[in-house]
Amino acid sequence: MSKQLKHLNKFIDFAKKELKLPSLPNIHFAGSEENEKQAFGHSTGNDITIRINDRHPIDIMRTIAHELIHVKQTQMGKHGEQFKEDEANAIAGTLIALASLAVLITLFQKDIVAATLENRT
Repeated sequence: MSKQLKHLNKFIDFAKKELKLPSLPNIHFAGSEENEKQAFGHSTGNDITIRINDRHPIDIMRTIAHELIHVKQTQMGKHGEQFKEDEANAIAGTLIALASLAVLITLFQKDIVAATLENRT
């Protein structure tokens, strides 16, 4: 499994937990030639297709979050196309910020603990 795919799968698990999804849809990663809608992501039924080539991993994660939010909206019976898009965009941005914060905390946790212990002596 490529390093990028490993990170994307970790983000999917994170988003599932944050969105409180009982299960995940089928998520397919595709190149431009395999993505007939030529969108960054789209969903049909229980399938989500995410275009991954020529994109930054954070942008791919935001698209994953956006599409997973549509899954949640469907589960909750939400209606109104523009409302659903606006809400998905807003929450996707929040999920990226939360994930970024979690990564930063993990990266710097050892340094913070070491500095705290150092200041005690």
